Amino acid sequence: MEPELSLSLSTGEPQKQMTIFYKGRVSVCSATEIQAKAILSMAKREIMEEEKKVMMKHEIVPQAMLNPGLSMKRSLQLFLQKRKVRIHNALASPYAAAHANLKRMQCTDHNI
Repeated sequence: MEPELSLSLSTGEPQKQMTIFYKGRVSVCSATEIQAKAILSMAKREIMEEEKKVMMKHEIVPQAMLNPGLSMKRSLQLFLQKRKVRIHNALASPYAAAHANLKRMQCTDHNI
């Protein structure tokens, strides 16, 4: 729904004709200087809010780009944690004990 432009008549203040272009529409009305300033102020505020929204969208920068050293450090920490878990899981595997026994047997055979 498009907003309607309604201006109340002020007493004693001279009015001038004003043409407003807004969202593809043209409106012509009579307004006092104070009313015209209020309309311009509202329009300026709306434009500034739109510009602020656009700027905020472009200012969002991924954390990795802000400090690449920190990103590498975090990546290394994750890698080391996952490696530790893999080693722990491999040692807990039933095949790990059989593999260790096989290695001991091979080492004993070479010493004979």
